Amino acid sequence: MFEQSLCFIEELEKLKKIERMNLVLGGERRENSAEHSWHSAMTLWVLKRYIPWEDVDYDKVIRMLLIHDIVEIDAGDVSLYDDAGRLAVQSAEQKGAERIFGLLPEEEGKEMLALWEEFEACETKEAKVARAMDGFQPVVNYLLVKKRHHDVVVTKEQVMEKKALLKEVSPFLWEKLKTMIEESAAYV
Repeated sequence: MFEQSLCFIEELEKLKKIERMNLVLGGERRENSAEHSWHSAMTLWVLKRYIPWEDVDYDKVIRMLLIHDIVEIDAGDVSLYDDAGRLAVQSAEQKGAERIFGLLPEEEGKEMLALWEEFEACETKEAKVARAMDGFQPVVNYLLVKKRHHDVVVTKEQVMEKKALLKEVSPFLWEKLKTMIEESAAYV
């Protein structure tokens, strides 16, 4: 069992090589998927007080945020705004989830796969909160970096549409996010 866990931990190192479109503060390099997952989990931890829903298992949400992008080890990162690309990569992500979580001892692997599938389905309170925070963090990042960092031009309307789940999860954070999106538009 220890060897299986160690193999999984070793596999996670590859997530640090998956570059995202966002730049890190200072703009000298792109953020990697491991950094994004960690930052999204920390964002939730410090902002959960602004989510008015009761009976949310925040530890579960944090676990979802920590594992949600692990499939990118096999499938790569696809922009939220690339609808065709996101559709095309779904099969590779599912296979990646099964392979990577399958490295773990069976019980742990099944637990992580179930968490990833719950995140993807976005039907439970926990999954909705996780998806909302996953979308919140890149906007905050973009505003902090204050620099256009990719060749894809995204409109304010597209960002608002893709981040709209936050309106359901936290009206307060939604209002703050809308302000950030307006401010970020100056850097496009």
